[in-house]
Amino acid sequence: MSRVWAWHGRLAHAFHGRPARGSSTRKSGLHNLGRPALLSSGWRNTVLSVQKLLVIRDDDPPAQAKGWEGSGEGGLHNPKSTIREAPTEPDARQIVTPIMLSLIPALLIAASAPQDAAPPKPKTVKVAAIQCSSMMADPSANRKKLIALVEEAAKNGAKIVVLPEASITGYLSQDLKTNWRLDGWPMEPVYAKGLDPKTHAEQVPGPSTKAFGELAKRLGIYVTVPFVEVVPSTNQEIPKYYNTVCLASPKGEIVAHYRKLTPWPYPEKSWASPGDLGVQTYDTEYGRVGLAICFDIHTILEKLKPKQIWALLYPIAWVSDSHPADWFWHLLPARIKPYKHYVVGANWSVDSPQPWFGYGFSTIYGPEGEILATSHSLYGSEIVYGELKVATP
Repeated sequence: MSRVWAWHGRLAHAFHGRPARGSSTRKSGLHNLGRPALLSSGWRNTVLSVQKLLVIRDDDPPAQAKGWEGSGEGGLHNPKSTIREAPTEPDARQIVTPIMLSLIPALLIAASAPQDAAPPKPKTVKVAAIQCSSMMADPSANRKKLIALVEEAAKNGAKIVVLPEASITGYLSQDLKTNWRLDGWPMEPVYAKGLDPKTHAEQVPGPSTKAFGELAKRLGIYVTVPFVEVVPSTNQEIPKYYNTVCLASPKGEIVAHYRKLTPWPYPEKSWASPGDLGVQTYDTEYGRVGLAICFDIHTILEKLKPKQIWALLYPIAWVSDSHPADWFWHLLPARIKPYKHYVVGANWSVDSPQPWFGYGFSTIYGPEGEILATSHSLYGSEIVYGELKVATP
């Protein structure tokens, strides 16, 4: 009986923060677990349930016991409550009570854990660079294609997805013969045809930011949204067009809006204005990300350095006179290395072989410029995955 009494006293103390009559006030480990500051209402019921198992009422047969009154301070003030001495013949109580006594410490320790503890932060996060072709001046078809690829990436566990440069609107035609052109703006003779972007460019917010925002929310991911943006004219000024990428969050919000600071002069001088929003970053739960587009890589890393980004989300539509392996596998890693952050580079592709270089070679780089993953194809669609260590606090 003394063992039952001692446990009842400690339980009462744990529940009310005060000792029951006859119980010890020594600061044992159990006593510390029972401090009111640690005793959540969520597991007080656990303590009460154990107490009830240890108390036998007068209406339980048979009735041969030494009586005691529960302490008013202990919270079981019931003059009829008694603790029985063991009957001469063993019954279920003699078996159950020792078992319950042995379980009490474990129950209290388990119950003392935080009730609404947040899940542990992951140590790594899967990212995806989507490599694919686009149709010039067909945003609707391109959106449909890109959405399907983003869904595939998310299904395979990617939490951050990067799409190629201007892949929603189209950057250039796959044969490099058609370019965007504003009336009166110069265009290189190599481009046989210039298209006015006014019927295909979008505002922010607009159809693409809405569609990919909804997609990001449905999939619970971050995804870049790259397109040709138009800012309508005001005060009789002509509209301005930007090579833009936005970032959609798992909440469906556009959390970053970046306009290419350094358009590539050769093809973009016929339509693109230099970005006017400066560098753009956003703090995800995995680390701080920055945004850049293709030709920006030659100047933007220095501008982003004070921001101490964890990863650069980097849409690309590379064009070169020579095989791009040297750039993507040697020169670009050397360019990245001094800045000690990840780069997720998503380059465009073509549907069939073309007489120029630059497509393919989408690559994910580590903080030392090391290649973590790279594409294996030049044509059609491919998703490149990488596991990045999340940023430390």
